[in-house]
Amino acid sequence: NNNKKKKTDERQQQAHGSSPSRVAPTPQRPEAKATKDRRNAPGTEKTTHAEKEAGDADADAKTAIREVTFALDEAGEERMIPVRAHGLARLAKLAEVEGSATRVEIHKRFGQVMELATLGIQSEDSFLYNNAIALMAALARLRPGKVARTLAGHLEDSDLDQGLRLKIAEVISKICREHGKALSSSKHGVSLLEALLPTTSDATPNIRASGLSTIAEVFELLSSDAADRTTAKVMTKALAATGDEVAEVRRGAFFLLERMLVVLGHRATSTVESKTLSEVYALLSKARVADTDAAARVLAGRAIEALETKVLR
Repeated sequence: NNNKKKKTDERQQQAHGSSPSRVAPTPQRPEAKATKDRRNAPGTEKTTHAEKEAGDADADAKTAIREVTFALDEAGEERMIPVRAHGLARLAKLAEVEGSATRVEIHKRFGQVMELATLGIQSEDSFLYNNAIALMAALARLRPGKVARTLAGHLEDSDLDQGLRLKIAEVISKICREHGKALSSSKHGVSLLEALLPTTSDATPNIRASGLSTIAEVFELLSSDAADRTTAKVMTKALAATGDEVAEVRRGAFFLLERMLVVLGHRATSTVESKTLSEVYALLSKARVADTDAAARVLAGRAIEALETKVLR
């Protein structure tokens, strides 16, 4: 009887769901299930990731605005020289990072940054103008044509320190090497070349020599049409410089002539008057053996070789 009673009690407990070993599942509300289904729906993770990226980009842009604004304030003309120099260096660093939000912000404020760099170049303090030159080099990655033409104007400024002007010439040469494609258009290349022409008659021999070699680098970048249109002006300057009393200037002149003849090739026979070509040939023939500077003789020899093999062949 006791066994029967025990079994009867167990059956009653199971019937009422009170067995400790078997718990009935809690029914799920319809709205909770719908929320879970939406979370697991295809494309939900992509949407969330895109929203996160957009938020990060917005945060980067705001940070870039703060950093560039702070650097511009430091580089302001009313600041003390060490602070201004630090601001210019900071701007150069912010402009150098490829694809960064700070570079985008500097591109938006390009005119303001260029103005501060120009003021820095005109300073007599070497700490300030060296950082200004570095900033110009960094800005060339954004607008090489604009920066190169601006620097060419400073190179022509005889009131600037000679060491600074030579550094400016170096930066222009660097821009030509690194951004030649951007300068090859008639608009940028020709305007840069014409801005450099006055340096060939500068009172400082080093500037004359540097100007001639820089013009040679620019001439090599020009399109055929642009090179043909500027040949007469450039060759006149080069021929005048071959008689300079300073050897470095004559070297620059012979180097420029050699580069021009290589670039023009057989087109020189139609671009340059035959009388002028005859003068060039006679001048180079004499300089190759009679110039007092050994390096100038070598460069004159290369120029006459280019004339014989590239133009007159």
